[in-house]
Amino acid sequence: MTNSGELARKSDLFLQNRQAHVGNDNPTFVEGDSKKVYIVYMADSFLKKFGKRIQLYRQACGYSQERLAELSELSSNSISSLETGKSFIKYPNLKSLCKALKTTPEKFFRFDTPGCTIKDENLKEIINIVEDLPLETQKLAIKVLKALKED
Repeated sequence: MTNSGELARKSDLFLQNRQAHVGNDNPTFVEGDSKKVYIVYMADSFLKKFGKRIQLYRQACGYSQERLAELSELSSNSISSLETGKSFIKYPNLKSLCKALKTTPEKFFRFDTPGCTIKDENLKEIINIVEDLPLETQKLAIKVLKALKED
């Protein structure tokens, strides 16, 4: 049986070395399944999802990590660390990143739609905009979209 002092020591050791566990889809628990360790696992999972969203938007814009770094005034290493879930972003940098990717912060936090792509989100946005328009304007919007498709 592990005493609480030993469990706390193991949890602290896990926290210090948590970068080794990033990218592992299975939580690594120390003996005793400490809540502290589980929270670290959840944080790592969040960071990975957040990073994947950044990567998705970057790729949709056709940017390399280096180009996004230039546009957002962040370093290439920062972009890489964000996309791989090794670090989180400060609010001023989040604003710069959003400006460079022409999006809003909340788009990076939409984890409730697994497998949702930028294309899916764009379609949802088009639907949301068009459904509130009068019927005649909706018909006009459809004509415009069809004309764009033919180009």
